[in-house]
Amino acid sequence: MRIRNWTGRGQFGVGGSCVHASTQNVFRTVGREDLYQLWKSKKRRGYAGPETLTGITTKYRNENIPHLYTETADVSLLEKATRTNRPGIIFYYPSHCVTFIQFARMKDGREVAVLLDNNFPDRYIVIDRRTFERSWRAYDGIAAIPWVDPATPRTFPRTSPKT
Repeated sequence: MRIRNWTGRGQFGVGGSCVHASTQNVFRTVGREDLYQLWKSKKRRGYAGPETLTGITTKYRNENIPHLYTETADVSLLEKATRTNRPGIIFYYPSHCVTFIQFARMKDGREVAVLLDNNFPDRYIVIDRRTFERSWRAYDGIAAIPWVDPATPRTFPRTSPKT
């Protein structure tokens, strides 16, 4: 069910597919197979290669997909997404985009960020929240949350993601 990147840097003269793979992961996570299929059907029409925040939000607007975004590391956007069970895309790591799943509290009380890297979609990445926020700001603090319904329950207990 989780989408893996399908192009790599330099392959076919283009960069990676991480922004679009992350977007497709968002649509599948919230159960919007219609939007996933729409995005997938447009791979050959610009919904596949390297992407900027402006480019992806323009595509969301062109497809009438409501969304919120930040390019200033506004963590309140990710907090709002977590409260409403909406994943989103974030630019994280050098020149890479991943799926932000949520903020969570571990059984031992630690606050963490849960991410899904589309290069390794078989497992979640769980990062200490303060470490995540510091790193996310260093990677320019970009996020976009497609604000689509339904916002489904998480696929794992909110208090105990696997590490």
